[in-house]
Amino acid sequence: MFYYWAYGLNIASEMEFPEMLSHQGASIDLQIRLGKAPDTIPDVPLKEIGSMQMSASHYRLELPICTYYVRQGEEIIIELKPNADDKSVRLFLLSNAMAAVLHQRQQVAMHAGAIVTKDGLVLVSGHSGAGKSTTISALRQIGFSAFADDVVIVSQQNGKMMGIASYPIVKLWQDSIEKLQLEALGEEKRIREQVPKYVHSFHQEFSKEPMPIKAIFFLEKVSGSLTPNVEPLRGVRAFGYLKEGLYQTSQAHTPAYAHYLFQLLSGIAEQVPIKLITRGQENNSIEAVTTIITENIH
Repeated sequence: MFYYWAYGLNIASEMEFPEMLSHQGASIDLQIRLGKAPDTIPDVPLKEIGSMQMSASHYRLELPICTYYVRQGEEIIIELKPNADDKSVRLFLLSNAMAAVLHQRQQVAMHAGAIVTKDGLVLVSGHSGAGKSTTISALRQIGFSAFADDVVIVSQQNGKMMGIASYPIVKLWQDSIEKLQLEALGEEKRIREQVPKYVHSFHQEFSKEPMPIKAIFFLEKVSGSLTPNVEPLRGVRAFGYLKEGLYQTSQAHTPAYAHYLFQLLSGIAEQVPIKLITRGQENNSIEAVTTIITENIH
């Protein structure tokens, strides 16, 4: 059995996950087992797309490599298929299956990376391909510690908006590695075979302690070679970007979860400075983007 901490949870797993932080807590929040997955979920799906079924407390996803079954936010069953490879199984568990765990536990996660500043977390969000991981890595290069690359769980604690990290890995495409002038990585660091995306670990600087959220930046690419610029987001517009920035947790709502989500996002929009950085997709503007962020958090 392997023991980890990830997404704010103490995890016991029959499968090894080097992406997670090794940690054995006093109690176990989530069990990951290898075995036979049920053929269907036992209740009426709130959402059903292709081979995915999802309700408030059950989730089933069948892929060519394996089937994931998630129950009540406490258990993941992985049914491996003959052509399964470990990297792909781990990758989809860390994304799809863990998103279902968070949803079942009524946790809200943002599709965002984050760095640690002296005043709290600065989140960097945006659609896939917007440059979140590249920006987090560039900010690390100038002295900031990474907090998360892809997922930050957000909650309100004692009136403050707080962030909880997911796991200490940054995933970078080959072109981002070249833009950042990082040392080339070996084939063993690919996230999946034949995919030119590589894993960078930051286990040594990783923190499992919740931290207050100081600011949120959304990255948005537009056509052309627009020089990066920044503008504040407020009110309904800020709420809209926050909702778009959710990490797969908006797939299926019970009325209670929808109410909690609305209250939380409204609170973030009111309490946390939120800004939009727009840049052209035809030029390498990572240095300008990091300059905008550092100038707007001091």
